Amino acid sequence: MSIFLERFVLSLFAGAVLLLVLTNPMRFDWTQRITGAVGLLLLAYFAAHTAQLLNQKKEAASQDHPAQRSSVSDAKAQADTNASQQADANKPAPIEQKSSGPNSPNIVGSGNIVGSTVIIHPETPAKSAKAEPFAFTEEIPDIVTVLLANGAGIHLVVNLQSTTIQKEKFSGLLNMDGERPLTVYIQDGTFYVDTSITDGSGREAIQIRKNGLAVKPSAWDRNFSSNAVEIVDANQRPIFQMIRKRANLIQVAGLFVSPKGAVFDARPIKPLFKYPAWKYPGKYAEESSDESPDESPGNPYSPKALSQLDGAELRVRTHALCTKIRALGKEWDAGYFKNNEKALQSMNAAKSKEEKEAYGNQRMADNERLFRSLEARFNGEHGRNAKALKAELSHRVDKPIDVFKPPVVPPLLESGIAAGSNPFNDVADYLEKLDGQI
Repeated sequence: MSIFLERFVLSLFAGAVLLLVLTNPMRFDWTQRITGAVGLLLLAYFAAHTAQLLNQKKEAASQDHPAQRSSVSDAKAQADTNASQQADANKPAPIEQKSSGPNSPNIVGSGNIVGSTVIIHPETPAKSAKAEPFAFTEEIPDIVTVLLANGAGIHLVVNLQSTTIQKEKFSGLLNMDGERPLTVYIQDGTFYVDTSITDGSGREAIQIRKNGLAVKPSAWDRNFSSNAVEIVDANQRPIFQMIRKRANLIQVAGLFVSPKGAVFDARPIKPLFKYPAWKYPGKYAEESSDESPDESPGNPYSPKALSQLDGAELRVRTHALCTKIRALGKEWDAGYFKNNEKALQSMNAAKSKEEKEAYGNQRMADNERLFRSLEARFNGEHGRNAKALKAELSHRVDKPIDVFKPPVVPPLLESGIAAGSNPFNDVADYLEKLDGQI
């Protein structure tokens, strides 16, 4: 405030006096000019005196503060001195170690006593600085990769520029009748693959958005860890798997079905996790006891029973099992034809496009239900026997059917998951080909 009075208000008064007395822009007479100048001078004196009083008060206050600070510092110093003296009083006395006598370590061979008193001053060891943890961080390189692979082979490999999918999401991995179930993008430094999978009847069953997972069928289950996620159906068969192998590499496996009936079958061969998930959260799968052969004494397909057969007897045993397996194949063909014929009649009689699509979705659901029920019957009735027979036949075969192209083991026989137009006939054909090489 004092600076404002000194530099602005007083300057303004001085200027007003000069303007009034010398230039007289208001055309006052000499009486008006003299009295006006005197009045301005009095106001200027009043402002200057006020500024002086303010400065004196500030100087007095500044002189009082150092004294207060000095007294506080003295009190603090005195308190520190008292605390130091009290700490010295409580400090343990130095340890005095005295040694004398003929067996004293402080007596040399000549009998002279050296250093008979040793004083040990206890000191507090210096605190070591805490080391910072060393850790690697993985950056996303220029190229990111999506693998569509299910253990039986790689169906699709897509390499993308990371800078491109940082700006815009990419949905061109799969195009099924206009449906694009996979979307790839990078956000906040993380590589994501979003997906949406239907249950075969056109209804969405699985939805994955970033790290969010939604499984809608109540009978299905899911399990996951920090780098992998899996969804299984009511029979604990894997429907979908996603594995983040590296920061720029994600592997996807699943059964993708469009609402119009297009199918891309890349279902996982084996489960990743143990189930039920509420009991084994994040626990990876181990070898199931169901994979072991049936060693019961009355089983004609136990490894011990098969190993005791000669070539002709083994061929008869192979034919008997393949006949039972082909019966499932015939049941599948008949049921598939029946479901399709029923759906076709209903679709021809439909009066709207929506009604036709509903019958088409129902046909897919009926076929899927039959397919999985026959799969379960194969695994329960013939699965372990077929694997034991495969092992015995493979042991006796001198050479594969084709040295450069050995027969591919059907997924149903390898992992218990049916795939293909008729997986039951595929298993029978495979076993009979092996038997033919003995």
